[in-house]
Amino acid sequence: MLSDLLQTLQRQFGTVILLEAHSMPPLPYSRTCDVVLGDRHGQSCAPELTAFLEKKLMYQGYAVRRNIPYAGGYITSHYGKPVQGIHAIQLEICRQRYLNLGTMTVSRNFEKVQQDMTSLVAALAEFLKHQMLSVPA
Repeated sequence: MLSDLLQTLQRQFGTVILLEAHSMPPLPYSRTCDVVLGDRHGQSCAPELTAFLEKKLMYQGYAVRRNIPYAGGYITSHYGKPVQGIHAIQLEICRQRYLNLGTMTVSRNFEKVQQDMTSLVAALAEFLKHQMLSVPA
C-alpha cells in the first residue's frame, strides 16, 4: 500500500521523499548527539539530500550524526530507491531535546523543536523545487 502510494507520487512529481521520524534516548557514549540521520550508508537516499538535511539541522543548532547508531531499518531499506526517485531517510531526534525525561512531559524546548522540524520540512520542499531532483533518464 505505501509502496503503491510512493510510486504514484513519484510518477506525479518525479521525486518522493519518505521522511521517517523517531524519538531516541540520549546516547550513553555521546553527550553531543541530538539527531541521527539514517540513509543506510547512502543506499536509501541521495547523498545531496542527506547533506542538505544535515547542514540545515546543524544550522538550527543540532549536533548531527549520520547512520551511527541508527542507519535506518526496514522502512528505509525497503522503500528507499533513490535511483528510481524514491528517497527514504530516517530522522532520529533525541527526546531529551523536547521532553523532560524525569517526568516524561514536554519541556519548554518542545515548541522550538516543533518549529525547527516544520522549518526543516519546508526547506526540504524548497530544496527539491530548486534542485529538481528526478529520475535519471
